[in-house]
Parts: sequence; C-alpha cells; structure tokens
Amino acid sequence: MAYRTYLEIVNGILSELNEVQLTSANFSTAKGIQQFVKDSVNRGYFDLVNENPESPWLSTVCADEPYGGNVFVDTVVGQRWYFLRKNSSGSHGTAKDFSRVDWDHFYLTTDEVGTCSVAGVCSNPAYTTAETCVAAGNTWTDYDTEAVCTAAGETWADTHSSPHTRRKLKFITLEQWHKFYRESDDDSVDTQNYTTPVRVVMSPCGRKFGLSPMPDKVYRIFFYAWDQVAELSSYDDQVLFPHQWITVLSARARYYVWQFKENAQLAALALEEYKRGLKLMRDYSGRPQTMIMNDDRIRYV
Repeated sequence: MAYRTYLEIVNGILSELNEVQLTSANFSTAKGIQQFVKDSVNRGYFDLVNENPESPWLSTVCADEPYGGNVFVDTVVGQRWYFLRKNSSGSHGTAKDFSRVDWDHFYLTTDEVGTCSVAGVCSNPAYTTAETCVAAGNTWTDYDTEAVCTAAGETWADTHSSPHTRRKLKFITLEQWHKFYRESDDDSVDTQNYTTPVRVVMSPCGRKFGLSPMPDKVYRIFFYAWDQVAELSSYDDQVLFPHQWITVLSARARYYVWQFKENAQLAALALEEYKRGLKLMRDYSGRPQTMIMNDDRIRYV
C-alpha cells in the first residue's frame, strides 16, 4: 500500500476548513490559505519527527542485523576519526548526515570484514571513486559486504579469520577523552603501538565518531542511526509513516491553521487531538520499554 501524498494530506485539511482544494496542476503555485496549509503540513511533519526521532520509519535499512546495528563503518589502522555516514560531504546538517545516532550501542568486530574486487559503483558512471561521486551529488553504492559484492558478480575476500574479536564500545564524552585518554592515544602515534579500541567518542561537530585507543587493524563498527526527513515539496511526495498516523499530522497542521485564523478554541482542540495521537504513536511505534523491574543491589554478609 502506498503512503499518503503531500497533495492528499493538504486537500484533506482544506476540506475540513471548507476551502478550495488543490490539484496536481496548481499545487506548486498555491497562494493564500492553500499555501499556508502546505507550510503547516511541513511544520507538523517535522514536529512529529522531532518528537520521536527514533521512529522505525526513519531507520536507514531494515535487514538482518547480526551485530546490533543498521549502519557500519570500517576502520583504518592508526586513524582516530570517522564519518558516521560513509562518504559524507558538505557542511554539518546536510541531508547526507544522520538525524540521530544511538551512541550507547556501538559494537566492534573483525567478523564480516573483507574486500571486494571492485570498491563500488556510482549512479553516474563518469565517477569512479566514492568521494568524487558523492561530491557531484550522485549516489555511491559500496560493495562492502559479501552479499552485495557477490551479487554484483565480483570476488569477495575475508580480511580476518576465526576466532574473531567482538567487543561493545563504551561511549565517553569528549571532555572525558581529553582528560583521561588523549595523551596516551597521541603517544601511540609516535610508537605505532595501536591496539583494539574500547571507547567511542562523538566529535565536536557531531558528524564523526572517534575511537580510543586507535585501531591496530581493520575492524567493522556497527551502530544504529536514523535518517533525516526531507521537506515535502512536490504534490506527489510521500510521508514516511503509515496511514493510521496521518490524522496526527493533520491535527498538528490544523493547530497552526487555527492559530493563523485566530480561533483559539479550535486551535486548542486540535492541539489536544495531536497530543493524544502522539502518545499513541510513541506507545505503538517508539522504542519499547521493559515492563520488568530489576533489582541490582548487592547484599553484603
């Protein structure tokens, strides 16, 4: 089933307001109340995403995740900082970056690390490297898993053999790293005495993660990340969440419209409807919370 389009949502609100509806032909040239409803839908759309940034529909992929992460980055020997999104470019906050990252569940392993006979492919054949491809606004597909590599007819070679290293990385703040670990990590650059990382830290710009100590070999770092949503623009743009939550988006948009029309009573009713719907969205599609209470106190005799 297709998701609801921008035009359908806008016309639904215009119908409730008893206003003239838009068509695909005049959608881009809307004026007055029609344009304000379009803007209100986008405001409501971003409000919903900001209220629940870990919504399932914002996940980059939904596939088998053997190491608890839907994104991975391969390390380089002796390198500290890595882009959270591979091949990312542009300034901070661009659509190429993630909206949210789960810093509490970074996981390191040597399993599934390998090389393909071809690094990847660009959506524009004129570009042969990831950097030039992404910088030109194209899409680069990495052949960085055995499944993708072999499906493309190329040859995959494992980098490591069993037994593999597997380790959960502990998140520390940048201040903690500067205070306790920076000097020893920097000394390892002179001695080339690298080892298995045990900590992860967020860079000041928020676009990279750092490893401490710096890696002595190629590891694969798994973590969870959620995409940004693009602003709705064209009449046939689709929202990313299921039909059942369209009423919540509509309620939020109507709240802004009734504020614009200076109808405080109807604005308050729309706000209450939005809050009730938002609670249901969190209960049904947010991160589940455990219903079991554990006691981790230790008894000394």
